[in-house]
Amino acid sequence: MSRITDPEKKIAQQMVAAHKALNKSFFSMVGCMIEQGDQSVGHVAEMLNKFA
Repeated sequence: MSRITDPEKKIAQQMVAAHKALNKSFFSMVGCMIEQGDQSVGHVAEMLNKFA
């Protein structure tokens, strides 16, 4: 079994941080869509099911 090197660990940490940031942005966007009320409930639910 190979060992994880320090550079690999740092890259993995950066990828996790990017993933968290994208999730936060997505849910912020969905919140804005709901708040504005210009999207149907079905459309918002479809997006949540597809991407969340």
